[in-house]
Amino acid sequence: MIVKVSSAIQIGGHLYQICFDHDLQDRNDWGEVNHHTQLITINESRLASQRTEALVHELLHVISRIFYHSNDDVTEQLIGSMSEGLTQVFVELGVELDWSDIKEKE
Repeated sequence: MIVKVSSAIQIGGHLYQICFDHDLQDRNDWGEVNHHTQLITINESRLASQRTEALVHELLHVISRIFYHSNDDVTEQLIGSMSEGLTQVFVELGVELDWSDIKEKE
């Protein structure tokens, strides 16, 4: 099943933009989120499964910040474990992400 990744996603009352960022490749990062600008950036050069995991990972950061109101108690290790687990479920269900609407960060 192919799921199109939207260039923006509503989480709670907040609209987060999603884009690719070439600078992440230089730093060898898969993705990152900036809560102040409400921007999720993904490294386009990563393998499809890694891009999927990076998006899930960054979305979990947003969810924990908005609904749990803290990033302090939700560790990077916990987010990483949950995102890997959810990505595995998506892969097993045959979910493939279509990134064609996602553009490079301006």
